[in-house]
Amino acid sequence: MSLKISLLAAIVGTAAFNAGPQFSCNSTAPSPELLALHKKLGEEKHNMKRDELSGHIDVGIYIHVVASNFTATGGWLDVCTSQKYSTGTVLLTRQQDTTIQKQMEVLNAGFAPSNISFSVQGVDKTINSSWTSGSEQLTMKRALHRGDYRVLNLYFLPNFRFAGECFFPNMNNILNPLTTDDLVRDGCTIRSNTVPGGPAPYDMGKTAVHEVGHWFGLLHTFSGGCDEVAGDYISDTPAQKNATDEHLGDGCPIGRDSCPELPGLDPIHNYMDYSSDKCYTEFTPEQKKRMKQLWKLIRFGTIRSSSAVNLTTT
Repeated sequence: MSLKISLLAAIVGTAAFNAGPQFSCNSTAPSPELLALHKKLGEEKHNMKRDELSGHIDVGIYIHVVASNFTATGGWLDVCTSQKYSTGTVLLTRQQDTTIQKQMEVLNAGFAPSNISFSVQGVDKTINSSWTSGSEQLTMKRALHRGDYRVLNLYFLPNFRFAGECFFPNMNNILNPLTTDDLVRDGCTIRSNTVPGGPAPYDMGKTAVHEVGHWFGLLHTFSGGCDEVAGDYISDTPAQKNATDEHLGDGCPIGRDSCPELPGLDPIHNYMDYSSDKCYTEFTPEQKKRMKQLWKLIRFGTIRSSSAVNLTTT
């Protein structure tokens, strides 16, 4: 499992949305400091109490829809007829339209077993063709980003060349003050045609679940390949030589074992693999625990306490 978080997956196309060239996750590589923290948490060299990990986390979320025009092909996710929008105008609203509501249902269902939920704080929609490919992301995010480091921003773009990308938790939130650009870069960018109702095999909105897993700090299950030492630093995800995706044939190959010399079959149902949406069903118990650990330590900031500082110093 190479720790570089940028690998190819399958083609996504649709009559309703612009077709993307292929499925891929372009999430930035995790920092050495984050990997060191992962390693120590995996070795259980930490002082977090069980009750700190058992509670419910509700994450505020802002959704940003960017389109080139008012059509589905242009990336305009369906809206209620009572709402009016003007070209170039960004309007915040607490109302969820049909597609966004379905996407949120999928996101909440994916994280519910982890006792994590998401509450929409606002939805904005923007007509700006120069932003739809993601080539001007920083400019776009400076204009649209809302909230602090505990708030998730999701950006839906119709011409984004990747299925999605997301920023890992930034250890600078602990070690050094975040810059304004560090904050506004945070969040996930997702191609619009991966929402529920898009084209098979990525038609159920689960790309967002995968990307938000990165936002919580999880690595791909195939990070490090068949290396027993390197990897995703999660003890209950079996070693996996490479991603499971449509380029390898069946998007849900039951019984696949790419590291036959090591215990366990490939975790093809895991949200942090590359599988078809119909195949995604789970995070493992240790992944659920790790997401809460990283949330508490980095995004919530409890690593600043003296009892947790040793997580990054040895």
